[in-house]
Amino acid sequence: MMKKQIVGLGHAVTDLIAKTSIGLVADFGLEYGGMKLISHDEASKILKTFPPHEKTHGGSTANTLYHLGTLGHSVEFVCGIGDDRFGHDFAKDFDSIGINIDPGCVQSDSASHFSIICVTPDSERSMGTFINESLPIECHMLPNSTLKNCDYLYLESYLWSHDISKKSALEATHLIDPRRGKVLITLSDQKCVKMHHEDLFPFVIDHCHYVFANHEEICALMQTSHIDEAKKKCHNHPHIIWIITEGRHGASIISGTQQIHIPAISVPKVIDKTGAGDLFAAGFIHGLINNLPLTLCGNSASQTASEVIQTIGARVQKSVPFKSNQE
Repeated sequence: MMKKQIVGLGHAVTDLIAKTSIGLVADFGLEYGGMKLISHDEASKILKTFPPHEKTHGGSTANTLYHLGTLGHSVEFVCGIGDDRFGHDFAKDFDSIGINIDPGCVQSDSASHFSIICVTPDSERSMGTFINESLPIECHMLPNSTLKNCDYLYLESYLWSHDISKKSALEATHLIDPRRGKVLITLSDQKCVKMHHEDLFPFVIDHCHYVFANHEEICALMQTSHIDEAKKKCHNHPHIIWIITEGRHGASIISGTQQIHIPAISVPKVIDKTGAGDLFAAGFIHGLINNLPLTLCGNSASQTASEVIQTIGARVQKSVPFKSNQE
């Protein structure tokens, strides 16, 4: 059996993406530029008047893992999916690039997660997401032997929204080999970080080696409204490498006393920001797997993010141009 370089835990979400006006975002009751959890009934009501749309398969961890799979890395995704059309299509899509979703992750009589995404003319995305509370990631879904032999465990903060999924995330960190395995987490959403800060913050400090966040999420984690203050607090935890994205201002990589600036790559036109942070993380992890120094990991991440914002959805077709033998 091929060793899995990276195992990820997260929500399997079918994305329904359409171009809309800002006014329609308000009419749907969604939060402009943010993510709002909605009920199945609310989602059904929105879909009655939702414009023609594209369907892709995503989720925070899922977007990152999918791109790593397209780059040829060995990946396993642990998630909960329903025994429905969305769930079957999701599993088939990931299987097509060699990412296995264990049949034990499929739960009958449950609706799969899905997200309604409005992309406005300014390229901002506003999301209404249905997360089925009866589809948590349970400990029995964890691939114990695979986790013991993987190089990286990748988590998303959304797991803290459900006690069972949170417990599974903690159990997964205990299964990886502490001599080799590294724990990475994406903070995913500032509201999620604020809501679960009491449990999430100590987990990050005690168990994580790499943290991915945008400026709002890192401020939420460090409980400050100022990005510079948040970065100073990151320096207080030198055992963690912090990767912070700041949109057109680029990104910062904080490692101990070192702070590396990664410039943003300008593109002709930003079409859709969906998945930009997720693909940034994928580019960075691609560099880690290839043993690149942090600066080149950051450049790889920036390149990947610049590609995804030029298309609808969180998928890109071409690989990042960084190799392990590159100086």
